[in-house]
Amino acid sequence: MSDIDLRYVQFAWMGTAIIVAIVLAAAAVTIVSQKNTPPQIRAEIALQLIKAGSIVRLVTIMAIVIAVSLLCAFGQIKGEAAVATLSAIAGYVLGSERAARVDRREDNSN
Repeated sequence: MSDIDLRYVQFAWMGTAIIVAIVLAAAAVTIVSQKNTPPQIRAEIALQLIKAGSIVRLVTIMAIVIAVSLLCAFGQIKGEAAVATLSAIAGYVLGSERAARVDRREDNSN
């Protein structure tokens, strides 16, 4: 195997390890936070997260961040493109969180 091929394999394993670590951390946080919660309430929380699209949004954002990071590390995109993409994601996340807060305030005032 050449040095370039070995580098791609190492980055692929690193990306896989990062994804696995994120999934395990998310699972651990979920389990610990729901430890003393009755099963019915856990199911309701899970359904609310699925209906709100939070899980799909989170997984998509994580996949994009990892993909952009790996593409930049492989030299397939320039740093400026990676920064622009990651900045757009940050703006999307912060903007959607602010909009959700405003919606909650409006619902509470009615």
